[in-house]
Amino acid sequence: MVGKHYQWHKKWRVDLAGRSCAHETGAVVDFSCVAGEWVGAFRGGNAAVEAWLVSHKFNPHDANGRARLSRIMKEASNAWAWQKNKNQSEKAKT
Repeated sequence: MVGKHYQWHKKWRVDLAGRSCAHETGAVVDFSCVAGEWVGAFRGGNAAVEAWLVSHKFNPHDANGRARLSRIMKEASNAWAWQKNKNQSEKAKT
């Protein structure tokens, strides 16, 4: 039996050169390196976050909205890290 988030990673498109991850729902997370750490930020800032949550029937000011945003950012970070590590591993093999 699989969970409701089964194959979540297939909903993301990672662009290492453009330093971004795009979700099939339209959410885009941009990554930048700050003090040696990779940091993700929702493209468009707070206004884009609120618009995205509202368009998906979430209230940006309640716990469900914050939980959804937290999960989407976690997914973006995991997709980014997985693709980046995969790319580095492939380079190391050659």
